[in-house]
Amino acid sequence: MNQPDPVVVEVIRNRLASVLFAGSIALKRAAYSTVITEADDFSIAIFDTRCQLVAQLDQLPIFLGAMPEPLRTFVDKFSYDEMQPGDVYISNDPFTAGGTHKNDINIMVPVFVQGILRLLVMSKAHWSDIGGKSPGSWSPDATTSFEEGLSIPSIRLIKAGQLNQDVLDLVLANTRLQTNNKGDLLAQISGCHVVIRGLDELFRKYDWELFSAVYNTILDRTEALVRRHISDIPDGVYRGFEQVDDDGVNSGPIPIDLDVIIEGSSLTVDFSRCPPQADGACGNSSYARTLSMVRTAVRSLTAINVPSNEGYFRPIRVVAPPGSVVHPVAPAPVTLGNHVARALREAIVSALSQAIPDRVVAGQFGGALTMIMSGADTARNREFIYVSPYAGGWGAGCRHDGTFPLMMLEGGRMRNVPCEVVEQLYPLRVESYALRPDSGGPGEWRGGLGIQTDLLVLAPELRLSVAMDRHRFPAPGLFGGENGAHSRLFVHDGNQDWREITKVAGYRLSRGSLISHRSGGGGGFGPPRARDPARVLADVVAGYVTPESARDRFGIVIVDGQVDAENSKSLREGQVEPSPRRRRPAGL
Repeated sequence: MNQPDPVVVEVIRNRLASVLFAGSIALKRAAYSTVITEADDFSIAIFDTRCQLVAQLDQLPIFLGAMPEPLRTFVDKFSYDEMQPGDVYISNDPFTAGGTHKNDINIMVPVFVQGILRLLVMSKAHWSDIGGKSPGSWSPDATTSFEEGLSIPSIRLIKAGQLNQDVLDLVLANTRLQTNNKGDLLAQISGCHVVIRGLDELFRKYDWELFSAVYNTILDRTEALVRRHISDIPDGVYRGFEQVDDDGVNSGPIPIDLDVIIEGSSLTVDFSRCPPQADGACGNSSYARTLSMVRTAVRSLTAINVPSNEGYFRPIRVVAPPGSVVHPVAPAPVTLGNHVARALREAIVSALSQAIPDRVVAGQFGGALTMIMSGADTARNREFIYVSPYAGGWGAGCRHDGTFPLMMLEGGRMRNVPCEVVEQLYPLRVESYALRPDSGGPGEWRGGLGIQTDLLVLAPELRLSVAMDRHRFPAPGLFGGENGAHSRLFVHDGNQDWREITKVAGYRLSRGSLISHRSGGGGGFGPPRARDPARVLADVVAGYVTPESARDRFGIVIVDGQVDAENSKSLREGQVEPSPRRRRPAGL
């Protein structure tokens, strides 16, 4: 067949995006859990029968490259000949089913065009609980996958429109939020069906042969664009390094030591020097998650404005030895693998900063820094599990300050749960939600600021599970830029003293306790004393930087809301000793 008309290609490409958007809205509105309805922790994608990603919205980067893995396990287990219209398949297992972690539930529905199976639609969404030792299935101290919740291999949930009630009962019986989980499951299925309905409408106008030619053209063009961008990077082997604070069980850091190899238009990330899989859940990234983060990192540094499809995967190869922290084998715990995923992405950035310094950014505030809070909501006569990720500061780059407050890069369009929703749905009161002054790493271009969120516990008893990242190794600066502030978490249980915690599962707090969550800032870019004095003044006026930090870190003296040019010049030339940096209180 001849190359399809370029106008038709663009019409179908945008039609696919519209179909996926409609499915996403349906899923979001039908879901029960705030981690989906407010935080947007879900995605929907379309694949062909060769397991090639045809189209996916740019919602959640951690899911962009991860969804082909569970799809392949469905296809390996169930032949296309036995799939029927009305079938629905489900999985979550990180080892047998290509999952990211157990909270992320995969739903797959086959798409038939004139009676022939042509496409596959998948949704992936984070359930607030999937069982395991801790509410929310968020256990940084887990040492095996068995402690992290129910494992669902690749199985058929609905056959030809007939629900297997026994399978559904088994899944829900192993979770703490059965009503929410059933609602989220039905929302995922509904989202897939809305996509299929949109595809049916598409195929009323375009036949399969034309559609197939169009999407293959889109994939090929995407690949060519990505290869062109990779070709702009000088050939070579570039070494990158980052660290995770600890694995949640052992106190030692987890090093991520890798090579990025550029050979013409191909890019390889080699993790062969990474350590063996860790004992704790914060020290291992499932293979699907590792693949996704490599692809996300490459995309962020090369062809960021390309469609999300198989084409941008093709030039990228990953070497991840089984049994390592980036490719653990069963029964390794992997729930909190976002910390390793964050570190491997930033190690790739560190490596390529040697080749493309104008296209990289300094370190970001951390991973998801999610808090899970659970207990009895006496006012509403129910048990609750509250799940929310938290935003922070991104690193600065060449000629731009770090952005804030945003979710981690791998979270894409994820959002925190709004304060009003928190107070409406849960026995919590938001005492404050504010930027952290001086948390952005100083530099010629300043890192983004972190966020401080203070919560008052109104429930009789609350259990807190959290896995803080960057409490030991803050976001690093680049090219003379300084580190961002550490991420920190303090709790006050009524004993008139604050306790800092980093990784806990089921930590008990009583009514009236305070929780102070402080996300870190991004790293700075370039020497701080090269920053434009006018920018330093603007930061002080906005409250992003204190006058003391302006003097001590940037060498700029602010007097009566103006830059003292003479004293600033002397300070920057080293003729005046910087004053001692003030210590900030650990409490509120």
